[in-house]
Amino acid sequence: MLWTSEGAASAGLAPTIREASADGAFRRDYRLPDAYRPADGRGVRNNLAFESLTRSADGRSIVAATEAALAQDGPIATLDAGTGARVLVLDRSSGRTRAEYVYRTDPITAAPTDPANPYADRGLTELLALNDTDFLAVERSFAGGVGFTIQVFWTTTRGATNAAVRDALTGRERVMPTRLLLDLTAAGTQVDNVEGITWGPRLPNGDRSLVLAADDNFTGFTQFHLLRVRGR
Repeated sequence: MLWTSEGAASAGLAPTIREASADGAFRRDYRLPDAYRPADGRGVRNNLAFESLTRSADGRSIVAATEAALAQDGPIATLDAGTGARVLVLDRSSGRTRAEYVYRTDPITAAPTDPANPYADRGLTELLALNDTDFLAVERSFAGGVGFTIQVFWTTTRGATNAAVRDALTGRERVMPTRLLLDLTAAGTQVDNVEGITWGPRLPNGDRSLVLAADDNFTGFTQFHLLRVRGR
């Protein structure tokens, strides 16, 4: 089993990618590039570190992504602009960094309307590998008084700049292209804080099922969305 922790940047704790056996026993920590370590205004931001984790289709790579830009890479999302999350590709066996790419989210969907909760954000919350270059990406936007917007995009590393050797982005990197596939909110579905996506079992007619999961977001319940994907 592979799992991530966002750490706690406010306390100087770095994020982690770890491997455990099926019974939960610790196996290994994967070494992360120093650019992710929070210190002196650099590295991951608090609660905006590794949200996404998936394996490549061939099983040889681990792909993890931050929710928002590293502190030295640029700002978090605003109503006018998205944020440049880093997508980290590690060799599954050796743990070496194979590549890093930039995934730029859309801007925050709406301005907050609740004076008691003026908070708003947007981030990349999950990736699911389709093959060795293409992914489904979940973006989650929230605004106080408005609620959540959950969108699923197609994205790919093809044509994107490999920024693996860069401690800080230059801003000239070619980002991973995206195409909107599904807007759960626009579809009339009541959504919460969706931060997980995975393939489910194949359906009786041969189509694939796709499962999206929201954490309980401190509300006391967990929400799942079951979707059908034709022709896969």
